[in-house]
Amino acid sequence: MSMHDLSNKRVVIFGEMLVDVFGDSVVPGGAPFNVARHLAAFGIDVRLISRIGADAHGDTLKRELERFGLGAAGVQCDASLPTGVVKVWQDKEDTIGHRFEILRNQAYDAIDGMEASALLKTVHADLVYHGSLAQRAAPSRAALAATLSAVKQGNPSAVHFVDLNLRQDGGATEDWRKLARGATALKVSEEELFVICASLGADSAGAAGAPIQELGRMAGAVLHAAPALQLLVVTLGSRGCLACPRQGKAIYAETRGDIEVADTVGAGDAFSSIMILGMLALWPLAQTVERANAFAAAICGIRGSVPQDLRFYRQWVEAWGLDAPGTMDAGGANRTIGG
Repeated sequence: MSMHDLSNKRVVIFGEMLVDVFGDSVVPGGAPFNVARHLAAFGIDVRLISRIGADAHGDTLKRELERFGLGAAGVQCDASLPTGVVKVWQDKEDTIGHRFEILRNQAYDAIDGMEASALLKTVHADLVYHGSLAQRAAPSRAALAATLSAVKQGNPSAVHFVDLNLRQDGGATEDWRKLARGATALKVSEEELFVICASLGADSAGAAGAPIQELGRMAGAVLHAAPALQLLVVTLGSRGCLACPRQGKAIYAETRGDIEVADTVGAGDAFSSIMILGMLALWPLAQTVERANAFAAAICGIRGSVPQDLRFYRQWVEAWGLDAPGTMDAGGANRTIGG
């Protein structure tokens, strides 16, 4: 399928837009915003539902929306709450590891559901994506429910893709089924799979590096516990990933090639974005997870969750035989990635 065909696909992304503060450095972030930027760079029509503050950090995020050609219609502005902030400290003993402090009472905690659903009233979406963090406060939980309802009204068969993150300050681990309620596709880490299986009373290997066969058995227990779920994807860090469809055989995809890791920030979001791209393009599952692995590994080779130079995407457009979408270069001028 060509990118010309994908130009007719529409994705609704709900959740946090925020800034990661590394000392004096301020970098746009938030898993939904990372996924939205990647998909926009590949030419997907993205409708982003979020909320920022009327402050300098909000202005930074607005500029980033413009850089990726993302529409701002669904990005609400809060007059009192600040733009979301995550404070990041690098581990002195691990040059690629980080510790995070996710601040509370941020603008994305107060997304307005009526405003969001009104925007989506006439939208036919092929897929809706969200994570866990934006569900921590009641207003945004209600807004997510309104968003999902509006998407399903527009297209009852829309894929519901959830990127679970039980390690974040976003909800108790025993609530994983609430956080992923109604999901048709669910992405978790190996550690999160252990937590979920423990909550189900299922035997768990409980340690990173568990045999693939054991992980597959555990994934089967999760699929059994969530009848609506059609696909469970377990990311395994440098080992790759395990994709377990409800129908068909599980697929283990190893990460290929040697990557000099700059940092791992945003790798999971990069993986999710290509999983979504593959679903929209109807790539075979094995091909989709291989490409998602490769793209996530490449993001680990740069600093930050998305590239500063948007020509980074050109290699993937060419390698995957996609029609070149229009986007912006590193300076912000309109250009074609594949040209």
